[in-house]
Order: sequence, then structure tokens, then C-alpha cells
Amino acid sequence: MDVIISKLRGLTPEAALAWMAAALAPLFGVLALVLGQDANWDLRNYHFYNPYAFLNGRLGFDIAPAQPATFYNPLMHVPFYLLAEALPPRAVGFVLGTVQGLNLVPLSLIAHRVLALHPGRASQGAALSLSVFALSGAGFLSELGTSFFDNILSLLILGALAMLLNPGGGPLAPLWRSFFAGVAGGLAVGFKPTMAIYALGLGAATLAQSVRWLVRFVAFSAYGLGGLLGLALGGGYWMGVLMRLYGNPIFPHLNHVFRSPMAPLTAQRDTTFVPETWGRAFTLPFRWAVDGKVVGEIAFRDWRLSMVYAAVIAAALIFIFSWWRRDLRAPALTRREPARMILLMAAVVYAAWISVFGIYRYLIGLELLAPLLLVAVVDRMPFTRYWRLVTIVIAFAAIVVTLRPGDWGRVAWAAEGDYVAVRVPAIERPESSLVLMSGFQPFSYVIPRFPPAMRFLRVQSYFSWPTEQANGHNQLMRGIIANHQGPLLALFNDYEQGLAVEVLGLFDLGLAPAPCSRVPTRFEQSLVLCPVRRLSLASAPIALAGAWGYQLRASDSALTAPP
Repeated sequence: MDVIISKLRGLTPEAALAWMAAALAPLFGVLALVLGQDANWDLRNYHFYNPYAFLNGRLGFDIAPAQPATFYNPLMHVPFYLLAEALPPRAVGFVLGTVQGLNLVPLSLIAHRVLALHPGRASQGAALSLSVFALSGAGFLSELGTSFFDNILSLLILGALAMLLNPGGGPLAPLWRSFFAGVAGGLAVGFKPTMAIYALGLGAATLAQSVRWLVRFVAFSAYGLGGLLGLALGGGYWMGVLMRLYGNPIFPHLNHVFRSPMAPLTAQRDTTFVPETWGRAFTLPFRWAVDGKVVGEIAFRDWRLSMVYAAVIAAALIFIFSWWRRDLRAPALTRREPARMILLMAAVVYAAWISVFGIYRYLIGLELLAPLLLVAVVDRMPFTRYWRLVTIVIAFAAIVVTLRPGDWGRVAWAAEGDYVAVRVPAIERPESSLVLMSGFQPFSYVIPRFPPAMRFLRVQSYFSWPTEQANGHNQLMRGIIANHQGPLLALFNDYEQGLAVEVLGLFDLGLAPAPCSRVPTRFEQSLVLCPVRRLSLASAPIALAGAWGYQLRASDSALTAPP
């Protein structure tokens, strides 16, 4: 320990702060183990399947098994998939939690550069403490140890912001800082387009630097160039793949613009949580403080961003009144320029978010900045330093007392086994079997455990429906099924059997009078694999004769298809 302390003493204050923050990151890996193994909807839908499909060249072989998300950039989740395949589940959870805990590093640097405290251990301690509190947010904790990656890509966004706030340097420093901040922001957008709201915010922060306007313009241009480079590095390859295959680089989104025949001509954008009126938009932060489901699918409670919003309104009103009385006071707890930069960034991010998404999960990057934003806003109120501190302490205490993290779905850690623990039943002739997936629940994560020769078609989902003519994938799947000469199987949840029967009938197919086999996994016990028959000779390919001489076998085959 003495050696570590002596080494830290030889570093600059900010370098020592960064090392101390990094040393705390494994604690969040431990916390991820306490919370339990991730079993979220998107993990079961595409976080596990997409990187498997990418690494094994299955795009176009399987047809839309992960619904619209089949076409999302898989590169971000490749490291997660490789971890899940190489390590025990607990080790995967610990690694994910530790990496997500590394948000402490850029947050500590940002806080250190914004807070106007005397240099030394007190300044480092305040910055580190504020950063630890930042990682207590309901959104962050709900994703800790999970495959969502909003709180991993936040490392790029926060790192870019810390870079922009870095003081000093020569006359070209604002330019190279802006360029590399753009690269980081562009990378995040390339991996996950929803991060574009943060790229806009970083651009606004670039324009808020305290330099001449000409230098600001050049720095903003450098930021834009860096952003394009980062976008190309993070998403260029996959956008090229989608453009080549579908004529739409962000397929299936904005297809009313690109007009690919392989998807409906719609925006494919979820506007469920976007406020419909100005009044609902204005009151949204107060409404989600009461009911988290107005901004997402799960219940949670976290007042930090709501308090920032309320503080901004209060500060604006107080400023008007104080300006009229000429009773203004300079910031006492924060530095003027860096505080202005993070406040402007937050305002732009929030404005873009509420206009396009309204989904709280996409605000986790802003949630991480919320404690520092609250300090910066309160510091602009015309109170004495003492009362500013009292206000901040009371606000932080209220946040802690009322906090209730969300839960995207977790299961208990297994003593051993792989991450998804899929038990595939014995299948005769897998090399010529075609599996038809139906229903609306996510279960493409089971595909990597089936024999690689088996092909999977999602004939019913949020993306496709057999009678929909505007989606070319429906016609493609109809042709594949009509020409298939081997066994046909259906994979669905037993509680969605009615949907399966309905959709199979649209292909002139039905469940065969043979037992179905359970496909138990770590996450669910309701998946069944059932033999399928053609209902008329007209629907059978020429070489179909004799193809039904097979039988599925499994110890648990309680569900039997109707004759």
C-alpha cells in the first residue's frame, strides 16, 4: 500500500485522481454480482444473437430472427458475446460491472475541472465523491452488469467531455481537443445511433469554449471532422453492409426515405414515450418523478434529473428577479466556463432526447452528469456559499431517500454452465431442417446453441407478418418455405401457441400430430419446438415425399400439438 501511495504522490493531481477512480471500478463489478445475472428483453432478442450471426455469417441465412433489431450494428456486442462464450456467467457479470464502473474516471476529471475548490486532497475527494454518487442513479444501476451498453458507450461521451474541459495547452489545443472529442462521439453514434443526442450536445459544448469566435468555428469544424471519422470507424462497415444488401444504410429505420423494398416504407421509430403536447413536454420530468413508466417500460424512481430541471426553472426565475434588483452574485462552487459548457451540453441533449425518444434509458449519460449539473445550477442562484451548499446537501439527501432503481429482468446466478444454458432437444436431420419462429417474445438467443446448419425464419414478429405485402422479407420467407424439401419445425412460447397456429395456417402449414419438445433455458421454460406438416399437396415441394420420417425426442415433451 505504501508503494501505491508513493507512486500516486508522484503523479499530477488529475492523474492521481484518475487512478483512484479506476481503483474503485471493481466495486461495481461486485455490485453487479449482488444484483444477479442479466436476463433483459434485448439480450434475449439481439444482444446475444447478433454478434453470433455476424461472426458466423448468418445475415441473410436466418431471416429476421431478432425482429427489427436483427439489422442493428453487431460490433458493439461482439466483446460481450465472446466473454459470455469464454467465461462463467459470474465472471461475465463482474467484468461488465467493472467496465461500467470505469465511468468514475471521466466523471472525476469532469468534476475536478468544473468544481472551484482549492487544489489538493479536498478537491480530489470532492470530485471523487460526487462521481461515486453519480453512479448511484436508477438508470445506471438498472443496467449494471447487463448487455445494454448505454453505460459503456457513456465512457466515450464522458471522455470526450472531459477532453473538451481540459484546460491549458497551446494555441492549437482547442482544435485537437475538439477533433478527438468528435472522434469519441462519432464512435458512440456509429455503435449505437441513439447516442446522436450526445454528439449534438458535445458539439454545443465545443462552441461554448472561451476562445475567439473564429477559433470556436474552426474548433467546431474540427469536431465535425472527428465525428465523421468516428462514425466511419464505429458504424461505417455495418452501414456499408446494409446499404449493399438493402439500399438503406440504417435499415430498417427511415425506410420512407430510402425506400428499400425489404421493409415497410415507414420511419420504424418508437414514439410511444415522446410527449404529444407542449404541456406534457414541459411537465415530463415532474411526471416521471412520480411514475417512471411515463418514460419507459419499467418502474423506477430517481429525482436527480427532475431536480436539475426544477432548479433550472427556479434559477431562471430568481435570475430575472435578482437582475431587476441588481442583486447578482458570482459562482462560488464552480468555474464559470466549464460549468457553462456542461450546462449547454445538457440542455441540447435533453432537447434532442425529448423531441426524438422520450425513453429514460437513453438519458443515462445525462443521469451520470446530474449531480454535477445540480451543483452548477444551484451555484448560479443568488445565495451565499453556505446556503448553496445546504441546498445541494438537502437535494442529494432527497435523491438518496427516494431512489428506487429499475429492473430490466435478472435471474439468479447458476453454480456452473454457460451464460444462456439452452438445452436443445435431439433433432434428426438437422442439416436439412427449417425452423419457423412465431410470436412476439424475444428468443433468438437460443439459435447459437442449435446445430449451425439449421436455418431460422421469423415468420411473425414486430417486423414481419405473412400477409403484409410492403415487406419484401415476407415474400422471401414464403418462397423459402415453399421450396424447402426437408423437415419443418416451429419454435414458439407455449402461451403463444394460438398465434403459431394462426400464422402457420397462412403458409398452408399446421402443427403435426406429434409431441413437441421443450427447449428450457436459463431465462425461461416456455419455449417449445414442434414438428410442422403441410396441409395440402399443393403446398408441398416436389421432393417432399418421405421427409416426415423423423421424430423429436426429449425427456420433457408435455405439450402435444393438436391433430
